[in-house]
Amino acid sequence: MGSAGGTASAPCSFFATTAWLAWGASLALIGLFGGRSTPPRPALDAPQPRTVIAVPICNEDPLTTFARIAAIDRSVTRAGVTADFVVLSDTRDDALAGKEQFAFARLLRETDGQGRIFYRRRRDNAGRKAGNIEEFMRSSGGAYDLAVILDADSLMEGETIRAMIARMQADPQLGLLQTLPKIIGARSFFGRALQFASWFSWPDLHPWPCPVCRARRGPSGAITQSSASAPSPKAVGCRAFRPAALGRAYSQP
Repeated sequence: MGSAGGTASAPCSFFATTAWLAWGASLALIGLFGGRSTPPRPALDAPQPRTVIAVPICNEDPLTTFARIAAIDRSVTRAGVTADFVVLSDTRDDALAGKEQFAFARLLRETDGQGRIFYRRRRDNAGRKAGNIEEFMRSSGGAYDLAVILDADSLMEGETIRAMIARMQADPQLGLLQTLPKIIGARSFFGRALQFASWFSWPDLHPWPCPVCRARRGPSGAITQSSASAPSPKAVGCRAFRPAALGRAYSQP
């Protein structure tokens, strides 16, 4: 016999999932008759904002991680974006860190990335991933106008990065912007189902950029969330923000 608490939670779960599906269906129906056109995306003007693409890693496979960075670098170059890359390592294993440094040296040779692709390993991993990013922003964030944060397993097209930079450039009061992540390369049945759903329906349920993932700069210059819903930490690999605004947020009590 199930517990009373489990029995009571079942209707709540049913209501929540049904409401979510009904909300998505209503958006689709409204879109059929709304006739609302998508506003044009702003163009990236010269000079481009000083941008860094940061990839925090911790005990990752160096081969696949740096191969993804090489692919993103090629795509960014084809898109006409000027940006630096920095790999922020929190790896504790010295042997694995040595493999990272070997892979980084190979990446520099294959991409001619000297002076624009960097590798930094912290001595301690205080704050874990968030602390890793914060430490870089405190020490080097002032050199850049914009920062794009990717996960170690992220793949982002250069055109998407270009569109995000152009959006930030067009709106100086926009402090944080998040695009829509999608699943790729899933193998299990459940993973393939999620991958299909993300490509088929998520663009309609979450217009680009996702409204709940936008944030603006307040009067003091600090980032303030524009919605009561906070961005999902699992989507951190798709954010662009202004390091200066983030620095002001850190300095506030």
